[in-house]
Amino acid sequence: MLKSLTINGYATIPAADPSSTPMIWWGRFTAPANGVTSVSFPMSFSEAAFFVVVDGTSDTSNDAQDNYPWVRPATITASGLQAHNANHTSDLCCFIAIGRINLA
Repeated sequence: MLKSLTINGYATIPAADPSSTPMIWWGRFTAPANGVTSVSFPMSFSEAAFFVVVDGTSDTSNDAQDNYPWVRPATITASGLQAHNANHTSDLCCFIAIGRINLA
């Protein structure tokens, strides 16, 4: 089992077929105000991640109610993603990504 239990970390899930080992990435990044930011995984999956969730905002005003950062689905790749932030302030965000790697 590969793992890095840090703020920006990962862990594999043991599998019968090491060429198709499930892996989970997690981490934090800052999304700039009114823009797009690229997030790179420390190690690439074997193919585009199956699933990615981005969440977070530091803005607690009513103006931010519909402007939370989100993942641009078409940008999810084996090595990262792009997140869009429509908020007028930069936001600290968290992500989790699930995919697979080849450990054979």
